[in-house]
Amino acid sequence: MDRNIITVSDANMVNRITREADSEWRKTYNVPARTGKQGENEGPPLRNVKADETLARLVKFIPAEALSLYLALSGIAFSDGRSAQESLYWLVALLVIAALFNALYLSLLWKVKRISQIAISTLALFVYAIAANGPLVQALHVDPRFSTLALTILTAFLCFFEPPEDLRL
Repeated sequence: MDRNIITVSDANMVNRITREADSEWRKTYNVPARTGKQGENEGPPLRNVKADETLARLVKFIPAEALSLYLALSGIAFSDGRSAQESLYWLVALLVIAALFNALYLSLLWKVKRISQIAISTLALFVYAIAANGPLVQALHVDPRFSTLALTILTAFLCFFEPPEDLRL
């Protein structure tokens, strides 16, 4: 699965470029134009890119790897019996490290090209970290209902977000 969100405009752009490249190739090598009829000058089928559906777009925003890293590190850091204030500093530092990891992981390993997608995924990491009811919530003494509410609202609205910038090919 590609972690880049594919919007309708992205799909249209890629499909247009594919058709233009096919047409140019046919002109260069004197191959008749496609007729649309099966078996007549068709050659291999053109790849038809489709925009991501709502669920696929939502899944691409969830920072599962960074959240796993944060929860593992925070569980270790919180287990040594430090004071609540000292633990809070560590937990916030670990959350910042996980956010940095998320941005690097998405941009370098998954080749996510949109800054807005990386930023929203990183924001989601903070909400998920609080909603996980882990050590950070315990150190902040947050009512678990608020963290669950934040997660529900974030998840509900993420499906509406489409990255505003064009996909860089």
